[in-house]
Amino acid sequence: MKTGRGIPPWHLWGNSQVIACSDTIVQSNAGNEGQLIRIAYGRPETWQFLFAARLLEGTQAPADTGNTVNVQFDLTTGIGRSQIIIPAFELYRFAWGRAGSAQNAPIGSMKWSSQSLGMRRLDPAFPATPVSDPDDWDADGRSLSNPVTEIVGQDIQLRCIVTAASLTSVTAKVEVSAQFAPRTHVRPEWWLDTFPGGEAGGS
Repeated sequence: MKTGRGIPPWHLWGNSQVIACSDTIVQSNAGNEGQLIRIAYGRPETWQFLFAARLLEGTQAPADTGNTVNVQFDLTTGIGRSQIIIPAFELYRFAWGRAGSAQNAPIGSMKWSSQSLGMRRLDPAFPATPVSDPDDWDADGRSLSNPVTEIVGQDIQLRCIVTAASLTSVTAKVEVSAQFAPRTHVRPEWWLDTFPGGEAGGS
């Protein structure tokens, strides 16, 4: 039996990064981004995922101003000669400072998910007939009837964009994380009694 001693083949299937962002009333920031995931699986597979974001730092918000930090995960998946780019595949929002007094940022608070909401598939009919529209949706136009818990892909990339917004000024840091795992993971080299990631020695 051959076992690997280097980096396992799936070392790019999970990643965490700390991303800083800021915004002021006089200068808007387009947001900072990081490449989280790069999967080159070599064959089509069905994938499950887990995303998370934790607020590490954030400036105090004066009364009735409101500070917001948005976390956006953009997904690119491809099989064969087809590639689909899905912006805002998942979204998180940290918000504070909307009370009548100054409010500290919720440092340490965490958001996570293993499903996302796809966009609504039916635009409203004209004239609008919400009673007969079967595709319920939330305020961001994401369909409540289209939850996504798995994706298909041969090659997958995930980037994360963190942006801040404030009526005064705000700086923040967010730790973003993502993990992907195939629903069925059978590697061809296992049939050759070769385990490049040392997975045969797990406990």
